[in-house]
Amino acid sequence: MREEFIEKIYAGWLAKIVGIRLGAPVEGWTYDRIRNIFGEVTDYLVDYHEFAADDDSNGPIFLVRALEDSGHILNLTAQDVGEALLNYAPFEHGFFWWGGYGVATEHTAYLNLKNGIPAPRSGSISQNGEMMAEQIGGQIFIDTWGLVTPGNPDLAAQYAAAAASVTHDGNGIYGGIFVAVCISWAFVEADMRKIIEKGLSYIPKDCEYARVVNAVMGFYEANGNEGWRECFRYVKENFGYDRYPGNCHIIPNAAVMVLALLYGEGDFSDTLNICNMCGWDTDCNVGNIATIMGVRNGLGGIDYRKWREPIHDFLACSSVVGSLNITDIPSGALYLAKMAYRIAGEEMPAPWRDIAENRPESCHFEFPGSTHAIRTRVEGLDERAQKNRVCQVKNTEETAHTGRRSLKISAASVLAGENVYVYKKTYYTPEDFYDSRYDPSFSPLVYPGQTVRGNAYLPEYGEHAQVSLYARDMRTGRIYQGESAKLEPGNWTELCFQIPALSGALIDEVGFCFHVGGITI
Repeated sequence: MREEFIEKIYAGWLAKIVGIRLGAPVEGWTYDRIRNIFGEVTDYLVDYHEFAADDDSNGPIFLVRALEDSGHILNLTAQDVGEALLNYAPFEHGFFWWGGYGVATEHTAYLNLKNGIPAPRSGSISQNGEMMAEQIGGQIFIDTWGLVTPGNPDLAAQYAAAAASVTHDGNGIYGGIFVAVCISWAFVEADMRKIIEKGLSYIPKDCEYARVVNAVMGFYEANGNEGWRECFRYVKENFGYDRYPGNCHIIPNAAVMVLALLYGEGDFSDTLNICNMCGWDTDCNVGNIATIMGVRNGLGGIDYRKWREPIHDFLACSSVVGSLNITDIPSGALYLAKMAYRIAGEEMPAPWRDIAENRPESCHFEFPGSTHAIRTRVEGLDERAQKNRVCQVKNTEETAHTGRRSLKISAASVLAGENVYVYKKTYYTPEDFYDSRYDPSFSPLVYPGQTVRGNAYLPEYGEHAQVSLYARDMRTGRIYQGESAKLEPGNWTELCFQIPALSGALIDEVGFCFHVGGITI
């Protein structure tokens, strides 16, 4: 394992979330409808503020837990993944589409498992029929199996085949293998044609999935200068939804994924936007190709302002475990990197090893640009003037308490006597979200009586201030603070605060309270 793969895992998982969010508003739309309403798509179509849970992120981040839960690191079985599905997906609530037995592929397979039909029979053609088994779900939940096997396509294919077979069969499995291998190979190969060919090399040459991939590649080679819209016309005429049965067949969607990977010419933004404008199962398709592109291009290829800043590293999920449903992208990436090293039989390098083993839930900021969804607000003298208080968060290498990086908070126009709160939300309500996609439910991450630790640094050029750790009770709005300390310029201040024992309290924030003694900090 090369250490650079750790950052590429983060880039791939981050990109997956970017792709889901980009495609979500037009999921199920046709090419014509998207073109008529939005024209050229170049950015997110909706300002979600807080994006609720999505099946395309639920599946990948929870089903990969089968590796650790089963202990079968190198000999994972379909039943191991099937048990993870039963363990983490709430019965007919959230997680994915519960469209009914014989209608929704994942719902059908889940009920098979629940009623004692083991995997891989649970997702097989012999059990559910070819139409049900070859819908798109075989590839949309598969990304993490490629992320935990950097540069190891053999193992990526093995994992993907086992995972996809829980719910799918035939081309449904081949699509999962293809995507996982492309992701795995993108760690070590930049040539998109070679990445696609590597994915093809692991599936039968005469299967329908291979036929559509080769057809799109052939059209690109013969007519590439005519532009992607001409290729989409070819795809729609020869591999459109009208030619394949079911609600969301894998083959038409595979076609537009390969189209975008080729016509995007290696550019992250262009590739995602082209795929989104093609329509059909947009969040799934854009999410899959985004993972490939995120790994291939790395963090430097992902426009921070356009794609990363609106997400702010936050991820909501809708598993059966409420405490796992409030998370952030760096935490998911660190878990995947830890599993990748375990699979490779190697130890993680410093500082990653200490973080992964001793403080996996900490806000460590070691991934470039990461924020761990840390938020800010200013409270104090004049509520009407608070809108003029400008706070920014920025990942920096300027200094670090441990490791290489930290989070820099800049607060402008803050008056003496006001408080700057820098915090992590530890509980969410439905009102916090733009919508109720996949109905996430949550348990608090922090409880009364627990101890919070943090470290704060005041640069030499900063204005003097006091700092304390705090926790807020959502039910009463009351803020409980630890002992206040004066920040000394050029030095790190270590803080520790035990939240009081409180009856009936619900802690929805923990963080730092900076009490400003000057004009700015």
